Amino acid sequence: MGMPAKEATRWMAPALPVFAGKPAPTTGYPTAAPYTFTG
Repeated sequence: MGMPAKEATRWMAPALPVFAGKPAPTTGYPTAAPYTFTG
């Protein structure tokens, strides 16, 4: 069950930079960023 979680972080990580580039989304996505780092 731990493997699927790691895979989710893999596709989420590359998406973070995209959200970071957007000023509006950054207000809501930073909360999701920590989850990707913990993975």
